[in-house]
Amino acid sequence: MQATTILIAGTPEAIETARYALGGNFSYHLAHTVDQAISLVSPDIDLILCNVSFDESRMLEFIRLAREAPASRHIPIVCFRQHRRALKRSTYDAIEVVLGTYERTSFVDLYDVSQRGGLSNALLAFRAAVMKALAVETRIASIPAAADPVSH
Repeated sequence: MQATTILIAGTPEAIETARYALGGNFSYHLAHTVDQAISLVSPDIDLILCNVSFDESRMLEFIRLAREAPASRHIPIVCFRQHRRALKRSTYDAIEVVLGTYERTSFVDLYDVSQRGGLSNALLAFRAAVMKALAVETRIASIPAAADPVSH
Protein backbone atom coordinates (compact mmCIF):
# COMPACT_ATOMS: atom_id res chain seq x y z
CA MET A 1 0.00 0.00 0.00
CA GLN A 2 1.36 3.39 -1.04
CA ALA A 3 1.78 6.07 1.65
CA THR A 4 -0.38 9.16 1.50
CA THR A 5 1.60 11.96 -0.14
CA ILE A 6 1.44 15.46 1.30
CA LEU A 7 2.88 18.59 -0.27
CA ILE A 8 3.93 21.02 2.46
CA ALA A 9 4.30 24.56 1.16
CA GLY A 10 5.78 26.54 4.00
CA THR A 11 8.54 28.19 5.88
CA PRO A 12 11.17 25.87 7.36
CA GLU A 13 9.57 26.25 10.82
CA ALA A 14 6.09 25.47 9.45
CA ILE A 15 7.36 22.40 7.61
CA GLU A 16 9.00 21.16 10.80
CA THR A 17 5.78 21.74 12.78
CA ALA A 18 3.64 19.95 10.19
CA ARG A 19 5.95 16.95 10.00
CA TYR A 20 6.15 16.76 13.79
CA ALA A 21 2.36 16.90 14.15
CA LEU A 22 1.72 14.31 11.43
CA GLY A 23 4.60 11.91 12.00
CA GLY A 24 6.25 9.47 9.66
CA ASN A 25 3.20 7.71 8.22
CA PHE A 26 3.10 10.04 5.24
CA SER A 27 5.32 10.73 2.26
CA TYR A 28 6.25 14.42 2.06
CA HIS A 29 7.18 16.80 -0.74
CA LEU A 30 8.52 20.12 0.56
CA ALA A 31 8.37 23.56 -1.04
CA HIS A 32 9.61 26.94 0.15
CA THR A 33 8.40 29.06 -2.78
CA VAL A 34 5.22 29.34 -4.81
CA ASP A 35 7.05 28.33 -8.01
CA GLN A 36 8.57 25.30 -6.33
CA ALA A 37 5.20 24.24 -4.85
CA ILE A 38 3.38 24.57 -8.18
CA SER A 39 6.12 22.52 -9.87
CA LEU A 40 5.61 19.72 -7.31
CA VAL A 41 1.84 19.51 -7.76
CA SER A 42 0.83 16.28 -9.46
CA PRO A 43 -1.96 13.71 -9.36
CA ASP A 44 0.17 11.78 -6.83
CA ILE A 45 -0.37 14.49 -4.19
CA ASP A 46 -3.19 13.55 -1.79
CA LEU A 47 -3.18 16.74 0.28
CA ILE A 48 -1.58 20.18 0.30
CA LEU A 49 -0.57 21.93 3.52
CA CYS A 50 0.24 25.61 3.29
CA ASN A 51 1.15 28.02 6.03
CA VAL A 52 0.14 31.67 6.06
CA SER A 53 3.76 32.92 5.97
CA PHE A 54 4.68 30.69 3.02
CA ASP A 55 7.00 32.45 0.53
CA GLU A 56 6.75 35.88 2.16
CA SER A 57 3.02 35.51 2.93
CA ARG A 58 2.00 34.37 -0.56
CA MET A 59 -0.31 31.60 0.69
CA LEU A 60 -3.41 33.01 -1.00
CA GLU A 61 -1.59 33.46 -4.31
CA PHE A 62 -0.43 29.84 -4.15
CA ILE A 63 -3.93 28.58 -3.38
CA ARG A 64 -5.36 30.53 -6.31
CA LEU A 65 -2.74 29.05 -8.65
CA ALA A 66 -3.26 25.55 -7.23
CA ARG A 67 -7.02 25.79 -7.79
CA GLU A 68 -6.52 27.03 -11.35
CA ALA A 69 -4.21 24.14 -12.26
CA PRO A 70 -5.99 20.98 -13.48
CA ALA A 71 -3.55 18.72 -11.57
CA SER A 72 -4.40 20.28 -8.21
CA ARG A 73 -7.89 21.66 -8.65
CA HIS A 74 -9.47 18.95 -6.47
CA ILE A 75 -6.68 18.25 -3.98
CA PRO A 76 -7.74 19.20 -0.44
CA ILE A 77 -5.76 22.06 1.10
CA VAL A 78 -5.28 22.69 4.81
CA CYS A 79 -3.91 26.14 5.57
CA PHE A 80 -2.40 26.92 8.94
CA ARG A 81 -0.56 29.55 10.93
CA GLN A 82 1.68 29.15 13.92
CA HIS A 83 2.88 32.64 14.77
CA ARG A 84 3.40 33.50 18.38
CA ARG A 85 0.83 36.27 18.41
CA ALA A 86 -2.88 36.56 17.83
CA LEU A 87 -4.35 37.56 14.49
CA LYS A 88 -6.49 40.64 14.31
CA ARG A 89 -10.11 39.57 14.01
CA SER A 90 -10.42 41.37 10.65
CA THR A 91 -7.41 39.49 9.26
CA TYR A 92 -8.75 36.17 10.53
CA ASP A 93 -12.16 36.89 8.98
CA ALA A 94 -10.55 37.88 5.68
CA ILE A 95 -8.59 34.62 5.52
CA GLU A 96 -11.74 32.61 6.24
CA VAL A 97 -13.75 34.50 3.61
CA VAL A 98 -11.13 34.01 0.91
CA LEU A 99 -10.57 30.34 1.77
CA GLY A 100 -14.33 29.82 1.84
CA THR A 101 -14.46 30.58 -1.87
CA TYR A 102 -12.43 27.44 -2.61
CA GLU A 103 -13.76 23.92 -2.21
CA ARG A 104 -11.89 21.44 0.00
CA THR A 105 -9.91 24.19 1.71
CA SER A 106 -9.74 24.72 5.48
CA PHE A 107 -7.79 26.80 7.99
CA VAL A 108 -6.30 26.03 11.39
CA ASP A 109 -4.85 28.78 13.57
CA LEU A 110 -2.40 26.85 15.74
CA TYR A 111 -1.69 29.90 17.88
CA ASP A 112 -5.36 30.43 18.68
CA VAL A 113 -5.97 26.76 19.49
CA SER A 114 -2.84 26.56 21.65
CA GLN A 115 -3.87 29.67 23.60
CA ARG A 116 -7.23 28.10 24.37
CA GLY A 117 -6.11 24.52 25.02
CA GLY A 118 -2.34 24.17 24.96
CA LEU A 119 0.20 23.11 22.35
CA SER A 120 -0.82 19.45 22.44
CA ASN A 121 -4.41 20.36 21.57
CA ALA A 122 -3.20 22.61 18.75
CA LEU A 123 -1.17 19.79 17.23
CA LEU A 124 -4.10 17.39 17.64
CA ALA A 125 -6.45 19.91 15.99
CA PHE A 126 -4.00 20.26 13.11
CA ARG A 127 -3.74 16.49 12.69
CA ALA A 128 -7.55 16.20 12.89
CA ALA A 129 -7.94 18.82 10.14
CA VAL A 130 -5.52 16.88 7.94
CA MET A 131 -7.24 13.55 8.57
CA LYS A 132 -10.65 15.12 7.96
CA ALA A 133 -9.47 16.62 4.67
CA LEU A 134 -8.09 13.27 3.57
CA ALA A 135 -11.27 11.44 4.63
CA VAL A 136 -13.51 13.97 2.89
CA GLU A 137 -11.50 13.56 -0.29
CA THR A 138 -11.78 9.80 -0.27
CA ARG A 139 -15.45 9.62 0.80
CA ILE A 140 -17.24 12.41 -1.03
CA ALA A 141 -15.21 14.83 -3.11
CA SER A 142 -18.10 17.26 -3.51
CA ILE A 143 -18.32 18.32 0.17
CA PRO A 144 -16.10 21.38 0.79
CA ALA A 145 -13.90 21.04 3.88
CA ALA A 146 -14.20 24.79 4.48
CA ALA A 147 -17.86 24.34 5.44
CA ASP A 148 -16.79 23.17 8.90
CA PRO A 149 -13.54 24.92 9.87
CA VAL A 150 -11.55 23.22 12.63
CA SER A 151 -10.23 26.42 14.18
CA HIS A 152 -13.51 27.69 15.60
